[in-house]
This record gives sequence, structure tokens and C-alpha cells, in this order.
Amino acid sequence: MAATLIFTVTHRPVEIRTLVQTASAQPIDDIVKKAVAETRAQTRAEDAQLFNARLEASEAKHDKEHRYLVEALAVMQQSLNTNVLMASSATSQTGAGQ
Repeated sequence: MAATLIFTVTHRPVEIRTLVQTASAQPIDDIVKKAVAETRAQTRAEDAQLFNARLEASEAKHDKEHRYLVEALAVMQQSLNTNVLMASSATSQTGAGQ
């Protein structure tokens, strides 16, 4: 699960945006820095959203597996109790152990 998450985050398609500069007093460096900062912030937000979605899915799967195992354990415990009672009853009926 962790390997899949790391692979997905590091191998994202890069979104390329074209900026059209109008008559502006800002140097091109400031415009590029601003665009990079905005893209970086958007990418981080998308990564966090993707991570949270995968974490929730993983937790839901874990909870489902846990419930299944608890139910299986209860069935096995009930079966063991039944077998012990049957063995105890058979022992007392045959008089063995006296």
C-alpha cells in the first residue's frame, strides 16, 4: 500500500500552463515565481486529497477484515465450546474417568 502511494505521488503527470504576459510592470521572474508557487500549492493540495482518500479506503478495508476475523474467531470459539461440552457429556455417560 505504501509503495503504491509513493509511486502514485512521484509519477504524476505534470500540468503545464501557459502564461500570457500583458503590459505589466512586473519582471518575468516575479511572474514565473508566482506561477510556480501557485502550481506547487495546488499540487500539494491534490496530493493531500489523494493521500487522504487512499488512507480512508485502506482503513475501511482493514475494518472489514477485522470484523471478518472477529466473527470467524467467535464461530471457532463456539465450535470449541460445543466440542468440549460433547466430550464432557460423553465422558460422564460412559463413566470413564471415575
